[in-house]
Amino acid sequence: MFRWGLDRSEALIAVSNAVRRSVLGDLDTPTHVIYNGVIPEDRARQISKSASQARRDADRSSCFTFAILGRIQPSKGQEQAVRAINRLYKKGMDVRLLIAGDGRKEHEESLNALVRQFGIPDVVSFLGFVDEPFSVYREADAVLMCSENEAMGRVTAEGMAAARPVIGRDSGGTSELIDHGVNGLLYNDSVGALSDCMQRLAT
Repeated sequence: MFRWGLDRSEALIAVSNAVRRSVLGDLDTPTHVIYNGVIPEDRARQISKSASQARRDADRSSCFTFAILGRIQPSKGQEQAVRAINRLYKKGMDVRLLIAGDGRKEHEESLNALVRQFGIPDVVSFLGFVDEPFSVYREADAVLMCSENEAMGRVTAEGMAAARPVIGRDSGGTSELIDHGVNGLLYNDSVGALSDCMQRLAT
């Protein structure tokens, strides 16, 4: 029924070129790409200014904080983020990771077990569902987008609106939003590549 409806539409809108290629690529219907709006421009400037001030006012000796937001599930890459932060911690770096979001109980328990296995419960904080994501962005120095195939990546855009560099997996719509070395960093699928990008920002 979904395909039937698409075939009979006058035009279609995709949230990224990745979605247009992978989902709508075999259709003859005219297709346009419009990225999802996140927040109004004046609100973005206000958030960016307050976020930047918050970091200037913070203790300069405080650890470098990464944040990953979204539903906790294997495809979102929280496990990869935990493994990467563990690598930096084992190198003696003063870092921490905030995980915001909830999910199925077995996924949350699996992540908690991994944190305990690595012995880093003081490094990784589980915030649960967060009603106001910008409170997390303000507390972070950088945002992680480790999703395997994000259609567009609202978290990526929100992180940028909060004046935070975003480290994103080079796939899906994330590749279109991050200009490597300008507003963030792109990495391939490996934990090693992710931890290298995190170390680059933290140092």
